[in-house]
Amino acid sequence: MVRSNVHLKQSMANTLRGEYKGPFVLKNVFVWYAVDFINLSKDIQHAMKLVTDFTFVLYRDHPVNQDGAQFAQLSLEPVIQELVSLSRERQKNNQLTHQQQPQKPADV
Repeated sequence: MVRSNVHLKQSMANTLRGEYKGPFVLKNVFVWYAVDFINLSKDIQHAMKLVTDFTFVLYRDHPVNQDGAQFAQLSLEPVIQELVSLSRERQKNNQLTHQQQPQKPADV
């Protein structure tokens, strides 16, 4: 039986309060170590930098993006490439979905 994350969180909260009566499933517990927080912090800081850098791309005449240099640099980032690919795939799927849906007749 697969339990949802909400149920697992509720179960863990009940356990911490001493109210949980069911079996405690150790494989569903993730232990965070200091290195996990450090790595997550680095990932978040990197994402924040990419977002900041991307805002300069929106202003074509901004000195940071002169001749599209900032855009070219961001395009090399694997996470940006992945998100652009994902966005294109979603757009393609949305277009296909809209094409396949029957059109409602206009009210006259």
